Amino acid sequence: MKILQFGTGCFLRAFIDWMIQRMNERCGLDAEVTVVQSTSSGTGKLLNEAHGRYPLLIRGVVDGRVVEELSEVSCIRACYSAETEWNEVVLAALDPDLTCVFSNTTEAGITYLAEEPPTELVRSYLEPQCRKEWGALPNLVPPPSSFVPTSHSEESGKLQSPRSFPGKLAALLWYRFRTGLSGVTVFPCELIDRNGETLKRVICRLAQDWKLPPEFLAWLDAECEFCDTLVDRIVPGTPKTEEERKTIRERYGVDSPLLVCAEPFHFLAVQGSEKAKELLPFEAAGLSVRFVPDIRPYRERKVRLLNGAHTGSVAIALLAGLTEVGEMTHDRLFTAFLHRLMLREILPTVPLPMDEKRGFASDVLERFSNPFLHHRLESIALNSISKWRVRDWPVLLDWAARNRGMPAPLLTLSFAALLVLYVDNESVDTGKKPLITIRDDETVLAFFHLRQTDAFRTHDSTVRFVRETLVNDSLWGTSLADHQPDGFAEEVAAFISWIRAFGMRQTLTKVLDDDSC
Repeated sequence: MKILQFGTGCFLRAFIDWMIQRMNERCGLDAEVTVVQSTSSGTGKLLNEAHGRYPLLIRGVVDGRVVEELSEVSCIRACYSAETEWNEVVLAALDPDLTCVFSNTTEAGITYLAEEPPTELVRSYLEPQCRKEWGALPNLVPPPSSFVPTSHSEESGKLQSPRSFPGKLAALLWYRFRTGLSGVTVFPCELIDRNGETLKRVICRLAQDWKLPPEFLAWLDAECEFCDTLVDRIVPGTPKTEEERKTIRERYGVDSPLLVCAEPFHFLAVQGSEKAKELLPFEAAGLSVRFVPDIRPYRERKVRLLNGAHTGSVAIALLAGLTEVGEMTHDRLFTAFLHRLMLREILPTVPLPMDEKRGFASDVLERFSNPFLHHRLESIALNSISKWRVRDWPVLLDWAARNRGMPAPLLTLSFAALLVLYVDNESVDTGKKPLITIRDDETVLAFFHLRQTDAFRTHDSTVRFVRETLVNDSLWGTSLADHQPDGFAEEVAAFISWIRAFGMRQTLTKVLDDDSC
């Protein structure tokens, strides 16, 4: 089996390539991966020099026990630069044994970019002779075309690579169609909603821009499947400091620029057909992969329980003087807070069976305690306003709908702490100021900067500030005022007063001690 992969990043190498390696070793899959890199430098060059082999170090906590596992991934056959070796990429795409395509080109990778079609793509069906051949073919099966390259070193035969990832994939699929080959199954791993559906839509739009014949679009529908996916694994990647590299050298005897570090937890959900499920023996290899009819509940589970817990706790932890996620799991107060936030307030709003979401919540708490992950709270706090709107506001509303319109206490406290962080940027427990570098959209930063003097001057001004914050659509993308829980602004203002008067730890203690929480 041949697999084409767009992206050389640490995540794909610690997630998809690791899975393929497992399936090769445990199920005799014998799959080879050809990797496409946008540029001609960096990781791709190193991978080729290492003959596609690299070490993977998995470290973390599983069932309360620290695990460390060092292995080698060797399923990558070659890495080609789309910039300088597009001919080789096309040849790899024209392999009759090519079955699957994986990608992780960042969230911005699956976006529409208006671009001209490659010259060779146009020539393959617009020249008079080609049009004549096309019209004479029975059953619309195209003939082998003259554009198929033999070597990228022949300058006269070099092909032109489209600029965008969807453009590249559209061109490669066209070449497969034009030469009478079967379609492929595409598994995009970009962290956007409906990634497979979106990628197919962009490719179809490019096909229309390029005036490709309708038969190609029909072939895409009949022969190719674009699966929506949800990926989940924390991958710190390559060691960032010499001290960490030295520790790994001494402890594991590994010294490679291609080393990738990852946590033990992994999960892949795929919304795809039975045919797609049968392509790769994920389950037989013991991998945590699920093919499901609807991926949305699993996305909700991850966004709310993992991402929402991060965003919902970050301001509270920072104001209390903590700096990393791991510190929360070694602090009795914050351990109690995380458990109650996730199990009482977030978990009931996740639309999955109790055993699935409770097991995931337990995994998340264990992942937070990973001693090998130094996940800084300042990094998590990046763009917290928009993150809170997407990850935690829906939970607040769902919780209120289940509890007679009342606001969830810990999420309300989280919102109050977020406003204090953005206005004061000072740890109310340690006095450190500035606490962190607040990084967010310029409009967001300007809104809070202009209100630093009067926001918390009196109780009434605090309530007015909270209400003004809720109605500001430049912060949230829409006004939140019409859909807030009963008395939400007043509760937030009260928590702000507590935080500023008594400190974050005392406030959190008081809230947790309240039997109504």
